[in-house]
Amino acid sequence: MDIRRTIEDVIDIENGLEVSASEFFRKPFDVLIQAREEQELANSGKREKWLVCATCGENIRILGGKREDQPMRAGKNFHFAHLHNSKDCPIKTDSKYSKDDINRMRYRGIAEGKPHIELKEKLYQGLNLNAIHKGQVSHLQLERVIRSLDEFEWRKPDINLMFNGRRLAVELQLSTTWLDVIVGRQAFYRQEGIFILWVFNEFDYKDNSRKLAFSDIIYTNNYNAFIFDEEARAATVLRKDLVLKCYFQHHYAVEDTVYSRWEHELVSLDQLTLDTNTMKLYYRDIANEKFKASESVRKFKAKKQQEIDERRRERNRLRRVRSGYQDDHKEIRGNMTLVDKEIEKLNREIGDRQRSLNKAQSELFNIEVTVQGIAEKLDGYWVALPKPAEQLKRERKAEQKQLNDAIKSLEERQKKHIAKDTYYRKGRVKRVDGKEYHVLDRTDSWDYIISNPDKILAYPNDQANNLFASPVLQPLNSHKIMQMRHDQKVEFVIDLSNEFAENTLTLESIQKEIKQRSEEKANFEKLLPEQFRKVLLEEYNKSVTGLEVELTGLQNQLETKRTEKEQMEKRADEIFYEIIELDYLDDWEEEDRYH
Repeated sequence: MDIRRTIEDVIDIENGLEVSASEFFRKPFDVLIQAREEQELANSGKREKWLVCATCGENIRILGGKREDQPMRAGKNFHFAHLHNSKDCPIKTDSKYSKDDINRMRYRGIAEGKPHIELKEKLYQGLNLNAIHKGQVSHLQLERVIRSLDEFEWRKPDINLMFNGRRLAVELQLSTTWLDVIVGRQAFYRQEGIFILWVFNEFDYKDNSRKLAFSDIIYTNNYNAFIFDEEARAATVLRKDLVLKCYFQHHYAVEDTVYSRWEHELVSLDQLTLDTNTMKLYYRDIANEKFKASESVRKFKAKKQQEIDERRRERNRLRRVRSGYQDDHKEIRGNMTLVDKEIEKLNREIGDRQRSLNKAQSELFNIEVTVQGIAEKLDGYWVALPKPAEQLKRERKAEQKQLNDAIKSLEERQKKHIAKDTYYRKGRVKRVDGKEYHVLDRTDSWDYIISNPDKILAYPNDQANNLFASPVLQPLNSHKIMQMRHDQKVEFVIDLSNEFAENTLTLESIQKEIKQRSEEKANFEKLLPEQFRKVLLEEYNKSVTGLEVELTGLQNQLETKRTEKEQMEKRADEIFYEIIELDYLDDWEEEDRYH
């Protein structure tokens, strides 16, 4: 049968630890019997104090004789009890103490342990070394009561001192302390403008195994834990100044994760920060480190998310472009099919026209034979000539061919000069200092530009709107022309006044010569019989010239279609490879997103 014990916790004075009754009485029966003897020796003054009540600090007794795990055994369970003549205790009589008073009693009971007393003395000696050799510590006192301004509250720290003109309370923590005690002490000292320095005798890295009271203090004091162990004591003697071992939970960021690890360093009081805003005392500002690490993680994640968003947008854009390319490719392939059909149709028409031309040429030959016969019958006409008819006929044919060739050559030259004249007249003109310069198109006239660098000038567009100065034309060479090829701030111009005038004279000369040759041809043709001229010209123009013109037109159309098809095939290939590249980029983006 379970019982409710009056004394739930006692203090082991020898090691300064608080021991719960339920934990203590789980020990073996023989060990408990021996413990009863040791406690009675302590109660009778025959050995040093051992177990005392955690609330009032009075000696206690171990009563009963049955362990909790022996329900069949007769008698009462083992339990702690106050001595018969002990002082009043809040847990054995009607309490006249407040909860804070009881907690202070229990805390004071823990502080009476030997480890607590020894640690306090060693700390006092280290602080006294500072006062002697460095003069930073003054007004050093052990267990001096500090009262609030209204004198309703009070605290008695283990050590009270002034450090560089600031009040400092040292509180030792060796065992369990209740959270309300810790919070109450920190709030009291903060209100009174006193910095509190918690000191431990040991440190456990693991949160799960560390005493909860230790964690309550460490994590509420900027993740700093001050330990006064053997190493710190040795350093204190060596440096002639109080040295503490400070454990701090260092926080750092690695990409998208904040990590932490416990580190430690030996520090003196003058290495500590006394933050007057928070009234916190610490060596490393871990809260700020943690904030910076969290900010680094946040920025890393934001940057990573931005990269993901940009890649997603780029991937969607590439997909839209690819879709457009696929539509263009499909359309071009469709148009190429139509062009193939048109080329096939033109080839058929060219074949038809070629056959018609062959037939017309055959008929022309027959006409020429007929005309030859008619001419031969005109004996009187041929006899009147100074030369034999056959020789004259050959000469006339040769002369006719020369005239035709000359006229044809002149007409070809005329076409070129007319085209050049048209080009000069329709081109854009820039006027500089009262003189006109022809603007050359970079695309249509590039071959001419690069072939005549010494004739080309650079016209600066950015000076064209200057009302107070005329633009300055810059002479060019091949190197400068290549540099300015894509520069839209300048235009290529040329002085065509001489060439234009020269072309006009040449054109007039050609036209005059054509007229002269035409008159010669007309006069020549008048010498032939009217019937011969009429049959020859009409049949030839009707049968041959028309077919040749039509055939030439069809061949030009065929060449145009072939060029168009080649351009379509080239563009189709370009789009095909662009689609392949976009597919590769899309696959790469998907793989990158997966990883």
